[in-house]
Amino acid sequence: MALKPSTDNATATANSLFEEPEMTNAPEASVAAPAAVPATQAATAVQVARPIVKFVPALTELQNAIPLETIEGMGVGGLPRITVDLGGFMLDGDKPQGGVVKLQLLSWNVKFAVTSGSTDAEAKEHYKISYDGENLVGGGTVDEYINWLKTVKGYEKAGKKQYIDLWGYLTHANGKDLAEDDCKTVNVQVSPYSVSKFHAFQLDLGIRQSRGKAVSDTIVLTAERGKMGSNNFGYISFSVSK
Repeated sequence: MALKPSTDNATATANSLFEEPEMTNAPEASVAAPAAVPATQAATAVQVARPIVKFVPALTELQNAIPLETIEGMGVGGLPRITVDLGGFMLDGDKPQGGVVKLQLLSWNVKFAVTSGSTDAEAKEHYKISYDGENLVGGGTVDEYINWLKTVKGYEKAGKKQYIDLWGYLTHANGKDLAEDDCKTVNVQVSPYSVSKFHAFQLDLGIRQSRGKAVSDTIVLTAERGKMGSNNFGYISFSVSK
């Protein structure tokens, strides 16, 4: 037969769980004084590692603000296009815009041009576009098409190059601010050499914004001249409007 626990003992145990311990007059334990810490060690101890700040490049929120589907639907030349060459900026290839233009940026996107790498008359027919570097607008893949250009058409220099398309409101050209009625929405083509300039501008602008600097939403594009070997070319540098 199992033993029956004592009711008195159980009650005493339960009560002891909720009773405050009785304070005694026992002498306090002596506490040793902390050892002296050298000044240099103390200074080191209070140093707190700064959190690593990750800078977000400026204008990131405007990437693909105009959906790529809309841009594909417009096709090449859907809006006036600005390009740069040794003479400065040109609108639609034949209208000079001077050496500096200002753009209220609305959207930007990466674009890959797939070309034969040749300048002959037939080469223009083989120009295709990709927005992700893998798939061609209109169907097919970039790699398959480049392979076809090389093996079937004989264009050994066929390949892809990365561009950036800027979409914005042109507010300044030919050395003067444009009247409201003369401003227009345009596409600025940023060539492969200028792509790195644009990304460096994004980073610099993002750092300034993180430090509380107020910046204009209008960017300044300046036509520059570059030289690589015997090849002279035009490219774009970027800054913010003051």
